[in-house]
Amino acid sequence: MQENKLENFFKGNKPKIIIWIVVVIVIIAIGYYSTIAYLQWKIKTSYETLQTECAKISENFTKEMQKDVSNIKYTQTSHYSTNLSKCYTLIHGEGIIEVGTTDILIDLSASKDVAICESHSTAPEIDYCKYNESKSAYNINDFNNFIKSYMENK
Repeated sequence: MQENKLENFFKGNKPKIIIWIVVVIVIIAIGYYSTIAYLQWKIKTSYETLQTECAKISENFTKEMQKDVSNIKYTQTSHYSTNLSKCYTLIHGEGIIEVGTTDILIDLSASKDVAICESHSTAPEIDYCKYNESKSAYNINDFNNFIKSYMENK
């Protein structure tokens, strides 16, 4: 008898039940996608904050370097790597008196050189690149390929 009441209830209210099921599914979907959108926004905002802080640190670091050596012109590019959770600066220096260049990738989080490449047009025999303590012949293309993984987010 109770089965008949339940059966009759479902038969009589089938359209209402279907509507309620659809409403519940829609509410769950909206909640899910809203949460995903919020988290993506939060991650983007966090990255932008970290990148801004990294840029400030890099700029200050380069200014301090410039104070120590007046005959070299430094330019810098900063990058916060989300993959490595570190702040990097790529500094390019050009000598005014001696014609030459220096490119250095610095891990500002650890205050450590990651890679350096130095070229002197007046003494090419001393040109070199150094990656993680290993010295090799000067090749700016190899240097740029090496630093790529530090300067981009995947």
